[in-house]
Amino acid sequence: MFPPCKLLFPKSSLEERLVSNAFFTYFASLDIYITMVSNAHAVCAKDLYIAIVSATVETDAPQKEIEPALALLGPVKEMFTQISDLHEPTNDWAAENLHITKSYDATSHFETSDEEVLAIYERIVGEKFDLNIQPTDDEDDM
Repeated sequence: MFPPCKLLFPKSSLEERLVSNAFFTYFASLDIYITMVSNAHAVCAKDLYIAIVSATVETDAPQKEIEPALALLGPVKEMFTQISDLHEPTNDWAAENLHITKSYDATSHFETSDEEVLAIYERIVGEKFDLNIQPTDDEDDM
């Protein structure tokens, strides 16, 4: 079984690879994320792979922005494209006691969403969430 594959092509890596191609010089400043799963994860038929390519749109040609990642994938049997707007809360959370998260961004591993939820927890509780809590003796017996 192949584990899920997550690739991040940071801006600096793409700049090194694409600097000679003038068309991609601008697009090399973008982070591109690729996630791959297969039948080993019970999500598609044998010998097929599902790849998710994501990036933050920064031009009026979003398809061209992800071309460096698509080139790495090889032949594509079928492709679906979705462009989503990013939203941010505009309310005053302190005055309203209402905490709203931003939209999901291009990161394929939810890192920024996790960070935002932890920040909201800290605003509400007044201290950082301790991810290193060990079970007590009572919890060990369960």
